[in-house]
Amino acid sequence: MFVGDRTEHPGARPAHGAARTRLTPVSRSLAPRFASLLFLALFAPSCAPTRLSEAARERLYPPIADVGAHALLREALARATASYGDPRLPVRRVDLRRGGRSGAAAGSFPLCELTDPAAGHFTLYLGEPPESPLFVGQLAHEAFHLLDTRFYDWYVEGLATVFAETFVRGKGLDWAVWERRFAAGGAKDPYAAGFAMMRAVVDAVGAEGVRGFLDFGVPASGSGERRRIDPDAWLHSLPEGARRAALRALRAHGKTMARAAAAVAGEGGNTWVPPSRDESAE
Repeated sequence: MFVGDRTEHPGARPAHGAARTRLTPVSRSLAPRFASLLFLALFAPSCAPTRLSEAARERLYPPIADVGAHALLREALARATASYGDPRLPVRRVDLRRGGRSGAAAGSFPLCELTDPAAGHFTLYLGEPPESPLFVGQLAHEAFHLLDTRFYDWYVEGLATVFAETFVRGKGLDWAVWERRFAAGGAKDPYAAGFAMMRAVVDAVGAEGVRGFLDFGVPASGSGERRRIDPDAWLHSLPEGARRAALRALRAHGKTMARAAAAVAGEGGNTWVPPSRDESAE
């Protein structure tokens, strides 16, 4: 197995120069670890403001001018809004650029960037070209993050991937390519774990049960503007039957999610807080 070992500019810091890539052999025993890091490159944490200069941005991360890609973005954002509510910050402009990180610093590079809060200007950095079978899924996942740029949370990452699956399948496109990626990630891949967890939750409570999911954000401890989901508050907003079903789904995936989140702790800043042991919800 080979992976790209990249050294690139971290999105929220001054540029250090163009990306360099070399191919490095990886032993089978390390493959699951590197697969998880590849997912961090594909689905990085939610949006963050940046001071990256326009000159550096143009040099390091060329724009995606593909008309079809921008049409897909508009469609994905419209569907996300219809399913989960209006963006918390008005989205007036979204640029698409090629970019992304792999390796240990992957999580520090925001693939969904809040470029200018006052102007409602965002930039999505996509590691896949428009012709890739992975492109639409990644685009839809990042479009979901435009709904609320503050979350650094594995519940939200999982729900973003559930939305991506729904969008891809709704377009009649192949989702199996992502299923193979998730399988390759192994038990320590937090994106695979988050997706499985939130897919089970959506299956348990239906689309309406998660429609207001992003309303249950609370400040993430010691992280400034970053937010996380309060699972207990969300659970107690549900009718009794749905609450019990959701709790069973979360607990069924809890150990796997906890291990996967711990495996990448400190690499991207995402948090995961399990539901409390509340017997009244069982």
